[in-house]
Amino acid sequence: MTSDLITIFAFEIILLSLFYSLQLKAFRKFSNNAAIEKDPKTPGISVVIAVKNEESNILTTVNSIQLNHYPATSYEILIINDYSSDSTPAILRKLAGTQSNLAVLDNVMSPGKRNALSTGIEAARYDYIVITDGDCLPEKKWLESYAMKFSEGFDFIIGVAPFLEPSIFIEKIAAYENFKTGLLTLTTLSLDKPHTAAARNLGFSKTAFNICGGYENTKETLSGDDDLLLREFQKKKMKIGFLGFGENRVFSKAKSNFREYLDQKARHTSTSFHYLSRHKVFLAIWHTPQIFFSLSFLLAFMSPWLFLLTLIKTIYDYLLISRLSDKYSYKFSFFEKISLPFIYEFLLVVNILRSLRSPVKWK
Repeated sequence: MTSDLITIFAFEIILLSLFYSLQLKAFRKFSNNAAIEKDPKTPGISVVIAVKNEESNILTTVNSIQLNHYPATSYEILIINDYSSDSTPAILRKLAGTQSNLAVLDNVMSPGKRNALSTGIEAARYDYIVITDGDCLPEKKWLESYAMKFSEGFDFIIGVAPFLEPSIFIEKIAAYENFKTGLLTLTTLSLDKPHTAAARNLGFSKTAFNICGGYENTKETLSGDDDLLLREFQKKKMKIGFLGFGENRVFSKAKSNFREYLDQKARHTSTSFHYLSRHKVFLAIWHTPQIFFSLSFLLAFMSPWLFLLTLIKTIYDYLLISRLSDKYSYKFSFFEKISLPFIYEFLLVVNILRSLRSPVKWK
């Protein structure tokens, strides 16, 4: 083995150990960070949901919210129809007459999720806004957890948004990507540099939202209503927190079609081009060596020792998955713990390339 390879191995072990410890430290910091119930407080919360062609899902989503352990008199649900072409509008009109704390609005601005959300936020009765999507299933302490976190003075709150139990392999790929994104989110949040948030589970103060200019400064791309809004909150140095790991996760179904999954990831990746510079630098430092270590076995024809780089990375990934994936409600088999990291790193490259040329649209 040459001295250069020894140097590379040493660098890999040091770097992966650093990454591993950062993620474990972040996880420990936030794993006990679920809102602590002192005096139960029930401040008013406005749940805002932008929907487009959700005829099969919206009733289940509303029912899931209504099962929350939170007084119906202390929250409202605002559903904004964004030019749906299916029976969603008819379903919503019927639904609107059944509950006093539920209202249905139409996006009368140009089509798009940002405008639909802006319509709902502007109409919201309460200052505390919680966002989710029309195909999601919040857990029963979702609103209660937000109420407690808002009472701690946070302006923007990031929640956990895992996928429902995957049944086919493409859903496993999506679940693993979601798990890795969740860990990276915790890591950057622990460093006071949060870079991403899932629109399926986030909350913020309407007052802070208006101070940040709403969605007006997030229009560089049609996607990214969540990440770029987080960016604007950071620019204004707002207080950003994590919802925790209580019964406050928001579940949704992963894409079951590989092409749809790739298109979704391309949209998300295109948003990252508009992150703050410090986030782009951090993500480059984070991802580049891990991609190289995972795929270095492809260069084993140059030196068989390069295979060891991949082996070390595989062990690192296996330990991380085994230790932390259950918090995101994921269970991966031995084969999946070995194979999914390779697929994840490879698809990162694919998604970057596709995001450079793929058109972006919301449904």
